[in-house]
Amino acid sequence: MSLSQRLLAELDLEIQANRDLLARLPEGSWDWKPHEKSMTLSRLATHVAEIPAWSNAILMADEIDFMSPEMQAWVPREMQSKEEILAELESAGETCRGHLEATGDEDFKRIWTMKAGDQVAMQETKYMVFRRQVLNHMVHHRAQLGVFLRLLDVPLPGSYGPSADEGGGMGE
Repeated sequence: MSLSQRLLAELDLEIQANRDLLARLPEGSWDWKPHEKSMTLSRLATHVAEIPAWSNAILMADEIDFMSPEMQAWVPREMQSKEEILAELESAGETCRGHLEATGDEDFKRIWTMKAGDQVAMQETKYMVFRRQVLNHMVHHRAQLGVFLRLLDVPLPGSYGPSADEGGGMGE
């Protein structure tokens, strides 16, 4: 089994877990945040939905330069409806799927660089960058979003088995 086939199987599971959580977003709470330093609910949910599309910058290029005109012009988005956020997840997931299908095992061994002008922040294989900056990053922010929803008293779906809200707590 190729690396891309293994990653596709994992991507599908994580996208489904994202879909299940994003489907629980409460309308009308978009500006809510648990702390002044936190993202708003809409920004965090948008971020969870858009992360899979980062595969373009990782798998289809050899570097990202935060000083480039494109990156300097980038503005974080904050979608304001559950439907829009779920549509973004579907689009980003399909984009990511296509990039993975186009990436061979040898491509995953190539070095990818994150920099700001001449200052290099990270250099690692595309495989490791994809795992960390797409798959692990999605899981991290999905968990963060789960905390936001818990604080808003929204019942949570399970990600890797039933949640306590679904009667799946251990030892019950």
